[in-house]
Amino acid sequence: MLTKYLLSLTLAVLAAGLFAADLGAVTVSVPGRSKGGSWTDTHTDVPFVRDLSKVDTVTFDITISDPSEFFRYRCWFLTAGGGMHRFEFEPEVDLSTNQTCHVAFKPRRMRIFGTKDGPRGLKQVVKLRCEALRTATSVRGGTVTFSNFQFHRREPKPTAAESNLAVQRLAQVKEFAGRRGERRLIWCHSAFGMSATNDWESSCRLIAESGFTDLIDNLSWGGCAFYDSKVVPQAVDCSKDMLEDCKAACRRHGLKLHAWRVCWRCNASSPTTFVEQLRKQDRFQVSAKGKPQDGWMCPSDPRNQELEIAAMIELAKKGVDGIHFDYIRYPDRGSCFCANCRRRFEQKIGHPVAKWPKDALRSDGCEHAAWVAFRCANISRVVETVSKRVRAECPGVEISVAANSSEATAAESLGQDWPTWCRQGLVDFVCPMDYHAVPARFARKIAGQRKLLAGTGVKLYPGIGIACSHYPPIDALTAAREIDEARRAGLDGFTIFALGAHAQVLLPQLQTGPLKVD
Repeated sequence: MLTKYLLSLTLAVLAAGLFAADLGAVTVSVPGRSKGGSWTDTHTDVPFVRDLSKVDTVTFDITISDPSEFFRYRCWFLTAGGGMHRFEFEPEVDLSTNQTCHVAFKPRRMRIFGTKDGPRGLKQVVKLRCEALRTATSVRGGTVTFSNFQFHRREPKPTAAESNLAVQRLAQVKEFAGRRGERRLIWCHSAFGMSATNDWESSCRLIAESGFTDLIDNLSWGGCAFYDSKVVPQAVDCSKDMLEDCKAACRRHGLKLHAWRVCWRCNASSPTTFVEQLRKQDRFQVSAKGKPQDGWMCPSDPRNQELEIAAMIELAKKGVDGIHFDYIRYPDRGSCFCANCRRRFEQKIGHPVAKWPKDALRSDGCEHAAWVAFRCANISRVVETVSKRVRAECPGVEISVAANSSEATAAESLGQDWPTWCRQGLVDFVCPMDYHAVPARFARKIAGQRKLLAGTGVKLYPGIGIACSHYPPIDALTAAREIDEARRAGLDGFTIFALGAHAQVLLPQLQTGPLKVD
């Protein structure tokens, strides 16, 4: 009680000076490092007691002493409840030595990690973590300095220099040519269309006018559907069949529709009675630390596998052009370690695990290789079964997957062995989520993926992230450059993430350049 009182008192005292730039420079120094798989992170924590719940925009400067050493930067706000709000970014161009760039982000739109923190956790921020990421093979020293933090109740107006630069960059978009005959896909995370209109007629009109050929619409989750489903309950915030609405609008505007399902996950639209039923049936995941992960269904549970298979087959029979797997994976390497997973795994390997979960979880554990194969098999079983049945029962319906961008580690970290799915012909096309603000990094990523898929017959339509939840939206010039990189790589299409408020601004701008429709 005393700690909570002191925290509340401190927040009250600081409230008056909330928007002052009183946070000094924070320097992250190399070679201090901690392991992070194929990359390492170097970070510095500083006490930072603030109420950010009413802050619209945070701005700061970042100076890089050796830009070749780093590839991404993050700010975390750690809260009293154990939550972690992450903002990450990467400068669009490689920074020259000692160059400083200005960064802005919106705290309330950041992704939340950790405990059940929620947006309200921003009222109780107790620590700032500044972090720089680099490849695991980096050996040189360097520093990254975060400074000049400013906190704004409203989004600050751009300076004259910033406005002039924006005009110049927009003019450069017009220098890019359009292209006929390519496939242009776009994800929409809402079953209702663009949030500003919440209707499919205007949404599909914008998509078609921008020259897109395919819409991938999020119509189904692990615990609900936005259509008349016999497999999962209808979403609590949906009163009609949005699949039929979306399909009709797509037909009017000449678009192919791919029904997108977020696998294994129950979201806020999932009826609480259904979620509670899954919990009572012991069908949710448990972390390596023994913490229940409510809302994440365990992929090793045959009941959950059958649910995913049935839901995907049902979608394929709804008259759509394709079905789209998303989150067809584990949330991270630390899941699932429930008692049922242990029992099934020990049955698979034929003997008890001496040190659970250490022997399975750690890369040097004696059961780690078998554990990785076990997790991959749980996920692949669903993809393979769906693929075989759709090929037989719904010929002509395409199968696609939103794949993790790091194909080299996706299998070990997430149980998502999508390169094998492609080699086995289980999918028709793959959309790796190659979300980068640096076109050169995007180009290197798709070059490796193109080589990986050579000879499989599976199409590669890389994901271009124009607006993601934990780093700033990219502008039209960056998007144009990445579209151009996909074309230069010899690909015949790409996928945009995602249709929304930012897309409503960006797509008309891109129509003057790479999305020209002659």
